[in-house]
Amino acid sequence: MRQALGGLAIALAAIVVACGDGGVDERFDAGPVEDFPVGSVTTIAHVGGAEIARAVDGIWSGIDELPEGSLVLHLVHGEGGEIWALSPGDLRVSCAVPWQPNFHFEGERGWFRKPCTGQTYDTTGRQVSGEASRDLDRYPVEVRDGHVLVDLSEDALIPGEVR
Repeated sequence: MRQALGGLAIALAAIVVACGDGGVDERFDAGPVEDFPVGSVTTIAHVGGAEIARAVDGIWSGIDELPEGSLVLHLVHGEGGEIWALSPGDLRVSCAVPWQPNFHFEGERGWFRKPCTGQTYDTTGRQVSGEASRDLDRYPVEVRDGHVLVDLSEDALIPGEVR
């Protein structure tokens, strides 16, 4: 039940972006690099630059529903050490793309999968199955002084490659 609520919360939060009186803080400090083990996918929800919830392996801790104005991102620490931040989907569409750690596809476990239409994406955000028109969007990431910083400014979002 908690995982289902988390998936619904991601879908709802992905269509609402905090605007407040200046928009979302441009650089979100996701935390120290060591908080994100190599090979991990961590979903982070925040409002106005302040983290409010975190999901590891698709399970949210300490929250059942995200508040209005939440922005959600998936932070992936690749096997080669690279770190990227993926948007859970097009903000104009009401069906966000959650991390599905137990979903099996092409002999592997753990994919991003859109529950309403079935499009499947790998951990880099590349569309690998379904009728999606493009890969997942990315936020620029920088590691500075051992911290993962994500640029959340509106003009920083990098559109996914059209397929």
